Amino acid sequence: MKILIADDDVMSCLILAKTLRGWGYEVVTSLDGSQAWTTLRGIDAPNLVILDWVMPGVNGLALCRRIRETGGTSYTYVILLTSKNRTEDIIEALEAGADDFISKPYEMAELRARLHSGQRILGLEKALLEAQQELARSATRDFLTGIYKQEEIELCLTRELDRAWREGSALSVILGDLDQLEQANEVHGYAAGDAVLVETASRMEAIIRSYDLLGKHEEDRFLVILPGCGLDVAGKVAERIRSCIGDRTFHTDTGPIAITMSLGVAARPPTRSSQHRDLLQLAEALLYRAKKQGKNCVVTAGGTL
Repeated sequence: MKILIADDDVMSCLILAKTLRGWGYEVVTSLDGSQAWTTLRGIDAPNLVILDWVMPGVNGLALCRRIRETGGTSYTYVILLTSKNRTEDIIEALEAGADDFISKPYEMAELRARLHSGQRILGLEKALLEAQQELARSATRDFLTGIYKQEEIELCLTRELDRAWREGSALSVILGDLDQLEQANEVHGYAAGDAVLVETASRMEAIIRSYDLLGKHEEDRFLVILPGCGLDVAGKVAERIRSCIGDRTFHTDTGPIAITMSLGVAARPPTRSSQHRDLLQLAEALLYRAKKQGKNCVVTAGGTL
């Protein structure tokens, strides 16, 4: 863990830094509060801070207040070092936002124990943030494949349509459906079918651009949103997807499964009043046409590829 030491006493700062490095910490030092503040506002700033109360420029107490007032994406654990040891001093330090308070002179064993307490708190905060991020992700992502859920991919489509109209840019969608998935579920079991869905999403993500959007749509269909792509380019992307699905078997625990995909490709509606439903209905009609034409093909508004 990285620690910032802010102390205007050069010798004390060097001794403490050497000790902390010996304990396995990565150490950054500052000789005044202003320099420490610059470090804390930088990239990859330390989350564990040891501040001397009395420093030139911005003192430790003022710096502690600034840290709390400004906040940040992650918590900064602050230990305040000072020769002051009155009860009112401790109260002032804690009210300024310090997490811990050590009076000088201090024992290194005590400092080490207090640093471990700070690490535990920061570890709990990290675990909480990761849990929150996972909850946010699970609200928008399909549990099985990790791609967007239907509700979220449709919201994305609405936003991308609005942006395309504002910027006067092209936008296309691809709606794909696995042709033999139902049979695969019946013959190999739903676990194998799930494995096919997961691998399908992975193969499609490898084909599309990093800023294209991929999501599930109505049971086991896949919807791709292609910002900036007209019908011709979108059709070529769809053909690459069709090929990457149908040209290689899917390996599952019950054996290899051959699956193909039919795809419908539609471009941005011609009128500003058109909603995302209009575009999806067109893509769905083209997908049905691909199914009727024998499956394993791409149909666009301009014809069959």
